[in-house]
Amino acid sequence: MFHFKRFRSRILSFFLGLIIIIQISSLYFVDYANTQNARELVGEALNATSQAFNNQIVTRNNGLTQAGRLLSGDFAFKTAYASGSTA
Repeated sequence: MFHFKRFRSRILSFFLGLIIIIQISSLYFVDYANTQNARELVGEALNATSQAFNNQIVTRNNGLTQAGRLLSGDFAFKTAYASGSTA
């Protein structure tokens, strides 16, 4: 076992070891808290983005459906489509 020549060295080693242990444990807990917070924020952002994306899909589908209904009721479009006109 290592023996210290001076009491001052023993106290210094004790406090340095204690500070290192405290710093490492603080780093661990702060890193853990940051990781949990990041996962929560990413989850919330993904939920909000998926809702916005789904709303855009619904809006686009409704617009396309309405445009299809308008075109299907247009007599000039029906005539041009039936004749195969490309102009």
